[in-house]
Amino acid sequence: MALGTGAAADVCIDLKKGAPRITSRREVRQRGRWTEIECEKGRLGVLPLQLDDLRNGLRLDAERPPEHVFEHHLVVYAGSASEEGLPRMLAFAKLQAIEHRVGVAVLAGGDRELVKTNRYKNIQRFEERDGRFGMNAEFLGGPWSTASANSRLGIPREFFSAYLALSPIPWLT
Repeated sequence: MALGTGAAADVCIDLKKGAPRITSRREVRQRGRWTEIECEKGRLGVLPLQLDDLRNGLRLDAERPPEHVFEHHLVVYAGSASEEGLPRMLAFAKLQAIEHRVGVAVLAGGDRELVKTNRYKNIQRFEERDGRFGMNAEFLGGPWSTASANSRLGIPREFFSAYLALSPIPWLT
């Protein structure tokens, strides 16, 4: 992921005109608010949101893509520097990465962080170098990746719609 540096990357984010603009040197398609990028490791869905949306835990539920659209998911929260400060923003980003199984980029003025989880839901932080983040594609399967054949591997498929129904947003069920 490159941040307007012109460096080769699968995902480029231009922050110059307010809202983040997602581009790539690879094939790009729009799927509603999500940008689909055909990467070497599969289809990556990138969702740009405003920084203020970060503290709203239900925002990603409202933007959940249909199952099997993307193999990997990245949510980009961008805006000017936050009054809450980086530690608080990172706490929200970590929660969203764990709950939704997505990569979360926080681009708040000069503060830039990228987090995701590993197999055991431990948070991994990726450091920006020369306007770029390097990140692997593992464990970015999105909210649908928690549906499983049995409870040892996630939420059993037979109960997954009931799990989604717990969302206080009625149109998601």
